[in-house]
Amino acid sequence: MNKEHMINTYSTSQIAGIVGLHPNTVRMYEEWGLIQKPERKKNGYRVYNSNDMNRLKIIRSLRCANYSLSAILRMLNKLEIGMHKSENDILNILNTPEDEKDIISACDRLIDSLEKAIKNAYEVILLMKEIKQMKM
Repeated sequence: MNKEHMINTYSTSQIAGIVGLHPNTVRMYEEWGLIQKPERKKNGYRVYNSNDMNRLKIIRSLRCANYSLSAILRMLNKLEIGMHKSENDILNILNTPEDEKDIISACDRLIDSLEKAIKNAYEVILLMKEIKQMKM
């Protein structure tokens, strides 16, 4: 088989590690329609490709820029319609929420809150370890 025709495939853990996400986040993005449902091996494991990786990188970059999942989904859906969009068109899509509030926005706020809680919990654990070391 030619190397040109070989397609790189990745497990959920592999693609999550490469992109810098938790595997559960990758699965959640699939559930919410941010990425397409991947093919599955005979054993039921998900198999992602480089297109999935690129899409996850875009999603992660936009999340790091504090865009909501609903804004990202709106942009991805508009871009899939097939029209080539300018930078201004993309920013307009990202920054214009739809009239109704949707479940993704609510879940998005919950995820942000939980991520902050996890970070705070780790900081508390570190402080407790430092205090324990001081007592010894």
